[in-house]
Parts: sequence; structure tokens; C-alpha cells
Amino acid sequence: VKRRLRQLEKADDNGHTAYVSELSEHVLHDFPDAVPALIHLAGALRDLARYSEALTALRRLRRFLRPEKQYLVDSQLGHLYQQKGDFRRAEFWFRKAASARPSAATYHIFLGAILGLSGRLAEAEAEHRKATRCRTGCIDEAFLNLGFILRAQRRYREARSCFERALRISPRYKEAREALQDVKLVLRMKARRSNQSMKLTAGSSAINF
Repeated sequence: VKRRLRQLEKADDNGHTAYVSELSEHVLHDFPDAVPALIHLAGALRDLARYSEALTALRRLRRFLRPEKQYLVDSQLGHLYQQKGDFRRAEFWFRKAASARPSAATYHIFLGAILGLSGRLAEAEAEHRKATRCRTGCIDEAFLNLGFILRAQRRYREARSCFERALRISPRYKEAREALQDVKLVLRMKARRSNQSMKLTAGSSAINF
């Protein structure tokens, strides 16, 4: 079973969604309690927009998980409803996962993302700040997402600092590098316009004198 689970991981990493769904079902036929295969199956079915089947897989998964691991299903449900465009339900499930795992950045990032997509930028900012202070998880991604929210609020200098923090953690982080370049362009443009305005003001004062 370990070899087949490694195959699943590799296929998932390569984005081979249909293959993941079919291979997961084969694994589960032989090993019905293979939790990793159920997680892969639910995710693949969600990505294929086979939502009712994905929900069935998640209900099945919930039966195999101990109470302290139920956040894995809650998080998957959040992704499912987010993909369906039901942000209210997605928020509910992401919030449950974040409450169950308050020291893990991942679930605060998911919750912050759905709040941001809902246009609730102040709430999204607060959630992403929680993620940056977590002990585990993708802290670089937490700073990236916080930067995105600050950028959306036109707080470009603060956003720049966040993107720089993300790059200090992961120097090859493409999304952070592109976002940093974006806000640098804005800040340079604003600096040029400010200098031009000051020159015009100085020139006008000299003429008046």
C-alpha cells in the first residue's frame, strides 16, 4: 500500500486529477481504511466538480478519523464549498478547522483567503496576521497573503515589507517576488509624482514672488 500511496502523492503533485481519482478508488477497493487515499479521492472529486461524490468520500473519511483529526475533513469541506462559490459555508468550515488547530498557519491562511474573496479585508488581515505568528505551517505563505490584503487596501509600504519577509523565508518564492515587484513599481510611480508636484509647487511660488 505504501508504494501505491507514493504513486498517489506524485500524481497529485503533478496535477493528474483524473488519474488520482481512479487510482484512489483502486487503492480503497483493496484497502478500505486507507485514510490518505480517501483524502486524495475527495480532493480529486472536488477538483473535477463531482461534488456529491466528494461529499460522500468526506463523510466516509470522517468515520475513520479520531476526534482530534476531524479538522482535516472540516478543511476539505471548506475547499469544496469555496470552489462551489458558497463562501458562507466555506467560511464556516475553515473557521472550524482554524479553531481546532489555532497554532497551525495553514488553516488561518485558508480562512483569511475566503474572507478576502468575500471583500472583508479587515477580517482577512486579522486572520493572516494570526497565521504569521503561528508556530507551524507555511509562514512564508502567511506573509504573502497578508501582503496581498495590505496591497488591496493600498497600504503599499506595509505590503512590501510582507513580501520581503516571505522572500527571506523562501528566496525562490515566485509569487512573492512578482508581488514585491508590483508594489515597488507603484511606490516608484508615487515617488516620481510627488517629486513632480513639489517642483511645480516650488516653480509656482517663484513666479508669484
